[in-house]
Amino acid sequence: MIILSLLEFRSPKIIYSNRNLIDTCFSIYTLSIAGNKAYASDLRSLGAYALSTVRLMEHWKTITEIHSVSYESIVDNQEKESKRMIEYIDLEWDSRVLKFYEENDTVASASRWQVRQPIYKTSIGRWKNYSDFLRPLIDTLEEHGEGK
Repeated sequence: MIILSLLEFRSPKIIYSNRNLIDTCFSIYTLSIAGNKAYASDLRSLGAYALSTVRLMEHWKTITEIHSVSYESIVDNQEKESKRMIEYIDLEWDSRVLKFYEENDTVASASRWQVRQPIYKTSIGRWKNYSDFLRPLIDTLEEHGEGK
């Protein structure tokens, strides 16, 4: 039996990537996951779920060190933000990080096709084209001080 002392235990390095909540929820809503995730098929429920994840992350930030990075800042300056994340997790910089889409590894996620292309800006603010339809979501987020 191996017993580790507290001095030998290293805190994990956590990177929290966040994104505009309305864009995030709109993306989830348009995916075909509602069968598995009931919250994803109702805009008010989706907003409440998103708010609970924000509160949960705020809680974890009070307990441990978390490096936060916004999706929008990665899109705006991929190299700078990538270098900051790599430095945070104590790894050596490798420029291949910037061409992740050229890797042939298996990707098992709803966004697997996106991983196969360079970073693009068209999903930022995409929700604005559907703002009337998304009103229940927007209202739910705004009621709790989140949103636009």
